Amino acid sequence: MKTWKDYVRELPDDELIQDRSEWMKIYGRDIENDIISQKDRFLYHQELYTIAIEMEQLNRLGKIYYNKDKIKSIV
Repeated sequence: MKTWKDYVRELPDDELIQDRSEWMKIYGRDIENDIISQKDRFLYHQELYTIAIEMEQLNRLGKIYYNKDKIKSIV
């Protein structure tokens, strides 16, 4: 709740509309070395922020935003 109160609840809607799950897949985890030590507090805070973002998306939008509707053109 502290993460939500301190960082997320005051975000404008345009900053809230992001696919946070996709962001975490790309930037948040090292999939090849997915061993998390007790000292890895940075990942812990990223995950808390993700939960707070998704909670606020549910609160404001009534759903969690996923960017799956974008179609990538292959040329």
